[in-house]
Amino acid sequence: MDNNILKAQYDFIKLLACLQASLEIFDEIEGTPYYKQGLKNSVNNTKKAVEKVLTVTFRFLDNDEKEETYRSIDRAVNNILESTVEDLFLSGYQPMNQ
Repeated sequence: MDNNILKAQYDFIKLLACLQASLEIFDEIEGTPYYKQGLKNSVNNTKKAVEKVLTVTFRFLDNDEKEETYRSIDRAVNNILESTVEDLFLSGYQPMNQ
């Protein structure tokens, strides 16, 4: 497979992992005053689109590799979801003065 296509597929998988984390966080704010009808519709449409694209994206992987990829992405998403805001800040913090 062409390296550019493979890189694009892997970049797309990373994008989908970020979207999955976002969607799960949206589930956390459901029922709060921040979860308005417009946001709810956008989130539901995005969920459907991500699920549809995930099916097509993983088509190039064999079954064993596909399962391990799903598990790895799920663990990465859960690491983000279980982190506190402070943990996320500290993991990416780089002082601007240095």
